[in-house]
Amino acid sequence: MKKVATILCLIFLSFSFIFAQERLMISEVADPQDNYNARFVELYNGTGATIDFSTETWYLSRQANGSSWASVQLTGTLAAGGLYRIAYNQAEFESAYGFTPELVSGIITGNGDDGYFLYKNGDYSTGTLVDAYGVIDQDGTGTEWEYLDGHAERNAGVTQANATWTASEWTITRPANTTDMNPNDTSLPVELTSFTANAGNGQVILKWSTASEVNNQGFILLRSEQQDADYSELASYRNDPALAGAGNSSHVINYHFTDRSVINGVTYWYKLVDVDMNGVRTEHGPISATPKANAADPADNNVPQAFFIKNYPNPFNPSTTIAFDLSSFGESEVPVNLTIYDVAGKKVVTLFDGTLNSQMHLFTWNGKDANGRSVPSGLYFYTFRCPFKSVTKKMILTR
Repeated sequence: MKKVATILCLIFLSFSFIFAQERLMISEVADPQDNYNARFVELYNGTGATIDFSTETWYLSRQANGSSWASVQLTGTLAAGGLYRIAYNQAEFESAYGFTPELVSGIITGNGDDGYFLYKNGDYSTGTLVDAYGVIDQDGTGTEWEYLDGHAERNAGVTQANATWTASEWTITRPANTTDMNPNDTSLPVELTSFTANAGNGQVILKWSTASEVNNQGFILLRSEQQDADYSELASYRNDPALAGAGNSSHVINYHFTDRSVINGVTYWYKLVDVDMNGVRTEHGPISATPKANAADPADNNVPQAFFIKNYPNPFNPSTTIAFDLSSFGESEVPVNLTIYDVAGKKVVTLFDGTLNSQMHLFTWNGKDANGRSVPSGLYFYTFRCPFKSVTKKMILTR
């Protein structure tokens, strides 16, 4: 009986540990050769939900030379798919990387032979070890995990934390300067280049393209008749082979799905969800379309294919111009919404929301949010919506 109880306890602990693995992980450790004051540790939220550090207790702990410990408790929130940077010196970090870190702490003094460890429900002395960079009680000098005057980055495709440091999960670059660091690099399981909804007569054709996929199990389509209401599942890779992901891919793949369960004159909102091999979900959208009885067939080379939208330059700094042509819709005026979103799906700024005449239009985004504050460099999306079409495309801001 005691043996059975022990086994059950181990199973429970294993499941608890696996769950913790999927929540939060160390994605980069930096000790730049040219400026030790610009050291930082980066964390990545690989789950499909926001982590609220006021309701979940997390600590980052540093062990110096395999001996003394220091810890800092994480604060604030971290969006799904988002990054959380802990800097040693705020001013030096901002000067080197161009944005404000999420947290500043004096424990970020790792000089290449010090390990960093992520704990939940307490620090190194009371919490549960979830992720590790380095080996506990080991001085990193001369080891395979030493990052002196350089940095270590988690490899693409590593989607779970690991309490045991594993060399195959990391790429270490030495020497490396601040310009070689990547505190803004969010490697997504799916790099989506476009997601469109084309309305026809009694149907909406959804199309999307991926530039790359990492451990992608498949896609789920969600639908609602209101943008901010609950969405129900329309189709899933679980029962539609056409929505199965490519697993791992580094080339462009195009997907499409036709929604025929629609009523003409009703506006439908759609979200695209990619699901990785660990069940982690990432949402894209929403986009919308309104089928009409007199609408052109989206399968023909008419309205949907003739519509033009792009931004230039891309990548850009400090601004980019988004151009689109409304003349293909055959209307004298078209209601349009043009909005910028960050990689976590949070609205950055609405560039336009109103009615435009049927011609080419140009809108410039200056890399600032709705409050006029400069946003950090990284991946962003612009979404165009009108009654006839919705398009989401990516762009990259570099500073």
